[in-house]
Amino acid sequence: MKATHLLLLTASALAARGTASAQTAAAAPFHPGQWGIEAYSASNPRGGALVFLTKSTALVFDFGVNRYRTTDRYDSGFGVVTEEQTNMVLAGGLGLRQHLDLTSRVMTTLGVGVVGDRTTLRYEQTGPGNSTKYRSAYLDLGPYVEAGGQYMVADRLSVGTGFRLAVTKEWRKVPNTPQPMKHTAYTTTAQFTPLRVALYF
Repeated sequence: MKATHLLLLTASALAARGTASAQTAAAAPFHPGQWGIEAYSASNPRGGALVFLTKSTALVFDFGVNRYRTTDRYDSGFGVVTEEQTNMVLAGGLGLRQHLDLTSRVMTTLGVGVVGDRTTLRYEQTGPGNSTKYRSAYLDLGPYVEAGGQYMVADRLSVGTGFRLAVTKEWRKVPNTPQPMKHTAYTTTAQFTPLRVALYF
């Protein structure tokens, strides 16, 4: 009976150890120096990369490019007038993200950093005996905080979501002048990322 009891205890201990090992393996296999790539689904889709400084803290970089054009035509009474506006937005961010385990596969993520974007605007209006053109530029730069969560689908793949709040200082270049950019305002921006997919290497 004692031998049987001992075997049962040993088997139970091994099983528990195996379960713990499996849970550890299922958890984020992050280590210092490990890196990964991310893709974000948001109002302005972007991508990024991250490298872990510790087992739970990563340096995160993200970047996005967005270009769109609008065209409007209307009759002014003297002929057809065409208005065309083109915007080019270059956006990026650099910060630190902390990964906090909730379960073996679910994590909370918290982060701080700096975010910025540069917007270039070109406007052109043409019509009977009239033509107007100008270019303008905006620069926004400031700190952000973020919070989110992610689920480890596999050891090297996660899906998650996040929310970022940024307070940026805006500079604006006066159209059609050689004057340098001037500070115009402070802006608070909230951005929700419904889907964040990361692949780790």
